[in-house]
Amino acid sequence: MKKKIISLTNHFSIDHSRLYKGHPIIDYSHYLLDMPKVLADIELVAAHFHRKGVTQIIGIADKGLIFAELIAHRLGLPLIVAGEGHKMPGQMLSVDIEPNNRVQYLQIYRGVISHGHETYGIVDEITTSGETLFDTIRTLEDPHKSCGATFSFISNTAALNPAYSAAFEANVYASSYLFQNGNIEHSRIPISSPYIIPPSFNPKTIDELKENIIVYLNKLKGNILWTNVDHILADQQLMNAACDYMVEPFLNQKVDKVVALAVRGFHFGALAAKKLGAGLILAEKREKIMSDHVESTLYGMEYAAQLEMAIKKGLIKPGDRVLIIDDILATGGTLNAAIELVERFGATVVGASCLIRISDVFDDPKIGMKVDDKKHQITTPLNFSNEELRLKEENHKSKIRNFIR
Repeated sequence: MKKKIISLTNHFSIDHSRLYKGHPIIDYSHYLLDMPKVLADIELVAAHFHRKGVTQIIGIADKGLIFAELIAHRLGLPLIVAGEGHKMPGQMLSVDIEPNNRVQYLQIYRGVISHGHETYGIVDEITTSGETLFDTIRTLEDPHKSCGATFSFISNTAALNPAYSAAFEANVYASSYLFQNGNIEHSRIPISSPYIIPPSFNPKTIDELKENIIVYLNKLKGNILWTNVDHILADQQLMNAACDYMVEPFLNQKVDKVVALAVRGFHFGALAAKKLGAGLILAEKREKIMSDHVESTLYGMEYAAQLEMAIKKGLIKPGDRVLIIDDILATGGTLNAAIELVERFGATVVGASCLIRISDVFDDPKIGMKVDDKKHQITTPLNFSNEELRLKEENHKSKIRNFIR
């Protein structure tokens, strides 16, 4: 049976042949290509959060991180990543939510949680039933903290669970777009607000950025050394500097589109697209894209023999100049797959930029599928040897032991 896809605008389409929790899939991939439009919508949400006194942004993984980072950067506020525990190995703070195991547990890295009085702004991509937002609000309840505002990019009004309505009303729920009666409409976010003073970003050195990378053994991924960038995300001064280093070599190279690699490349990719004035495209694991209209390829990583990366068709055009963004360059297998996909569309890979490079792993001659850094311009501001990572991991364990004592 031919899939019934109704194009609503140049930005959105609805796939009625595929359902999520009984509701059709909303595709906004073309919307992310229009960065001026994205930033105009972000401005309204930022004003909404500013008016409600939000002091920290909670971004819900995966795609909620795109919008969360753009809001956090606009306001100069810390971004804290939250997600289901099994999706975020290595995070430190786990909180059980529901006895019926609707969501196993929410994880947030303990090291970026403030002990002072904070007002949270929670950001997600799409609200269907509202479970994720509701669970996040409940998890963050604290005598010294409050949820000042919640936001999702698209709200499916027909799917919202009435049981959560009181929590949303109390926490000033807003969305940029509403999906109702088969149509997507622009939401009416109040636009009157105090003037938002643009944040002033101070330059940071490479050493300052490296100091804020946490390293620990990730037992869920075969005891490999896992780099944690949460302290970078939680300080927009550091985040802005990190992305400046990542995109600086490409500022004069006419980048049309940025391809961000899932998942930890999403927030860096969103900010890079903003800085370059480019469209944003997401490259994800094949099973995460609920569409058959994709181009995909298999690749390997240091902790997984075979994965499948996919990009939706129709987003990259022949002749496009594309920059690929990810968080870490280790074996190079992920970048290699992304480059292959982009070139299949007839586009030019301007280069690739990762915040962190695991030098010893990348230089290992036994790795045969790594990206060719002589053919493609690869930028990696933070270069770590295995010895540096080992010392940082020992330092992290020492801090944990002292904390426990």
